[in-house]
Amino acid sequence: MFATSLLYQLNQTQIRKLRVDVAARIPSLAWLQRAAWAGLVMLAAILAAGVCNVFAQAAGTPKFVYVTGLNANYVLAYTMDPASGALTPVPGSPFPAGTEPYFIAVDPSQKFVYVTNCGSNDISAYTINPASGALTPVPGSPFAAEGGGCPVGVVVDPSGRFVYVPNGGCGNVSAYTLDATSGALTPVPGSPFAAGSSPQGVAVDPSGRFVYVPNHDSNNVSAYTLDATSGALTPVPGSPFPAGNQSELVAVHPSGKFVYVTNIASNDISAYSIDAASGALTPVPGSPFAAGSFPIGVTVDPS
Repeated sequence: MFATSLLYQLNQTQIRKLRVDVAARIPSLAWLQRAAWAGLVMLAAILAAGVCNVFAQAAGTPKFVYVTGLNANYVLAYTMDPASGALTPVPGSPFPAGTEPYFIAVDPSQKFVYVTNCGSNDISAYTINPASGALTPVPGSPFAAEGGGCPVGVVVDPSGRFVYVPNGGCGNVSAYTLDATSGALTPVPGSPFAAGSSPQGVAVDPSGRFVYVPNHDSNNVSAYTLDATSGALTPVPGSPFPAGNQSELVAVHPSGKFVYVTNIASNDISAYSIDAASGALTPVPGSPFAAGSFPIGVTVDPS
C-alpha cells in the first residue's frame, strides 16, 4: 500500500495529475496529464472560490457533494450518482451560509458540515440528513471565529473531536472541540494559537498528531503538535518552515510521510518529508516542483 499514489494540483485553468513515489521515500513528481475542466470543478474552485467534499454516508446510501458559493453566501448540495458521477440538486439546496463562505469540511462520522465565512467572521455548522443530504443548521450556528479576522481554511481532525480554522486576517488558528451529539463548537482553552502572516489552508496528518498551516504573506508553513486530550496546539521545534512565494493550501499524504504546499506567486509546489517523532518538515530532494500558473488547491488520492 502507498507504493505510489497520485497528487492533484489545481491552477487557474487546469488540474494537474502527478505521481508520487512513496516506496522510494522521495516523492518523484512526473507530469502525467493536463486537463482543463469546466462545470462543477471550475465553479467550486475558481469562480466560487470554494471547496467541495464528496463522501458516502454508508453502504448502499447516496453520496453527496457540497460546494460553497463565495459571492452568493450559500452552500450548494447535490446527490452524486455512484455509477455515473452525475449530480442532482438536493431538495432545499442551496442552503444559507454566512458572508463570503470559503472552505468546507465534513467530520469523519459524516454527520456534520462546517463552512468558514470570511466576510462575517464566523463558522456555519450543519447536520447532514443521511437520507437526502439536506443541511440543517446546528443549534448555536454560526459560531464566532474567535481569532477575529477572515476565517479561511477548515479541517476536522481524524478523531472527529476537534476543528481547526486559520484566520487569515489576524495571523492565528482557532481550535474548537466538536460535540459529537449536536455538532456544536466550543473554543479550546488557549485558542486562538499564533501562526504566521495571513494563514490560509490547514491539514491534520492521518495519525492526528500534527497540524500544518501555510502562511500566505510570510511564505512559510507553521507546524504544530496536537494535544489529543485538549486539542491545544504547540509549535513543532523549527516551525515555521520555509515555503515558496505566497504559500496557500496544504495536503498531507495518506501515509503520513509527506506534506505538499501550493505556492501561488512562485508557481510551484513545496514538498516535505515529515519527521515521525517531532512533526518537523524537511524539503524532499528536488522541491519545489514546478506547477502551472497560480496553483491553489492540492490533494492526494486515498490509494
